[in-house]
Amino acid sequence: MLLKEIVSAVPALGKLAAANLRLKTAYELKKTADILQKEVDFFEQERRKIVEKYGTAQEDGAVLIPAEQRAQADEEYVRLLSMEVQPGFSRLQISIS
Repeated sequence: MLLKEIVSAVPALGKLAAANLRLKTAYELKKTADILQKEVDFFEQERRKIVEKYGTAQEDGAVLIPAEQRAQADEEYVRLLSMEVQPGFSRLQISIS
């Protein structure tokens, strides 16, 4: 599974968890979301490293990546998103009724 798939899926899992689900399904969904959140936390940590490596802090707190370094930063970011990860969870079947 690609890291970008997990990063995209976690917000949807949060919305799904708010639905009225059977107790066992809600429990399994919560376990899965917790496992995937660890992958998202790793992604955020590495993304920050890329921004700090190539960016320059502005007075307003924003970080600006200079145009001459943007291609390198984008390349590292794409590599991060394309990273293959193996989170330890099994697929859930959720019936909608």
